[in-house]
Amino acid sequence: MTVPKKPSLNYAISAINLISGGPLTVLNGVLAALCAHKCAEVRLYLFTSRGSVVEEQLRQDPALQVIEKPWACRNMLTRLFFEYVYLYFWSRSQEIHLWLSLNDVSPNVVARHRVAYFHNPSPFVRMREMLVKHPRFVLYGLFYNLVYAINIKKNDLVVVQQNWIARAVARRYGPRRILTALPVANSVQEPPPDHQPGGGAKMSFCFPAFPRFFKNYQAIGEAVQLLIGRGYTDFSVTFTLKGDENKYSRKIHKKYGHLAQIQFVGLLSRSEMHRLYSRTQILIFPSLLETWGLPITEFKAYGKPMLVAERPYARETVGCYPSVCFFNPFDSQELAGLMAKAIDNELVYPGSNANEMYDCPDYGSLADQILAL
Repeated sequence: MTVPKKPSLNYAISAINLISGGPLTVLNGVLAALCAHKCAEVRLYLFTSRGSVVEEQLRQDPALQVIEKPWACRNMLTRLFFEYVYLYFWSRSQEIHLWLSLNDVSPNVVARHRVAYFHNPSPFVRMREMLVKHPRFVLYGLFYNLVYAINIKKNDLVVVQQNWIARAVARRYGPRRILTALPVANSVQEPPPDHQPGGGAKMSFCFPAFPRFFKNYQAIGEAVQLLIGRGYTDFSVTFTLKGDENKYSRKIHKKYGHLAQIQFVGLLSRSEMHRLYSRTQILIFPSLLETWGLPITEFKAYGKPMLVAERPYARETVGCYPSVCFFNPFDSQELAGLMAKAIDNELVYPGSNANEMYDCPDYGSLADQILAL
């Protein structure tokens, strides 16, 4: 007797705007977990603007079909057309068991189950605080506030990275079910075998982040200028931007590129990032808004000190950690003072004792929740 073959389950993943930084890490982390945890009958369709952003070993998985749509990211109109028109007609021609959107939106699709992963923090910006200093960010946040609301209640699951955002999403949008999922792999908890503690007479700082205006690179640039004015010159700060990535990076390089203490190294690979962490003594993280702040988690594995912005995301990301100081990200004078004390070996770290619990502590447990639908 011939056993009938089980029909395959079609899963679709839209990740059209995930091309760099933490969001790209999330894409590859979630995709790797889904590929590892899926059964043999699952077929995965991935929509991306560039197939090259997917890690090579994942692209070799026979169950994965990468669909490149570079036109979808040309501008906001093409992006909206892609999410709400193109994907609708494409999904109608398929039998999609589950649609996972990693694009901060709930697209207009036909699928038995739907999951939306939100990692854009702009809808939760503190309006009064940012209106004068960053009015463009406020407008950006208002736009994404509307985008988040569209179709959100059609999702079986909404995934966010931190508890404070989960509470905000529940209060503002009322989705069916929210999961908190840490955007980290299990391996991030341990530094690589060749890890060497930072040292030497010259104090070294770093800030690894893709250059977007809310990353607040200028807070460090202003602090460096203040330190030089006070006579501090024997230190270095590494920025992971080159100055040609976008309008914001050009602005930062133009304003601070003449400072010998700041090294503009450009975007780094994962192995290069670990080498940067190994040789750096202190991480500075001045970002105004994050849904996580992955470099904080990565740097913690080295047990080294950190100077982190006093923001809602930061306490959760730092967790329980003894060697951390929090500072006002709008006050470069305060940051310069902390850096000066660190250079003089006089800085006392108050530490953090935050202890939050999460529904999914890694990508594997998140994949289990998604595949169970």
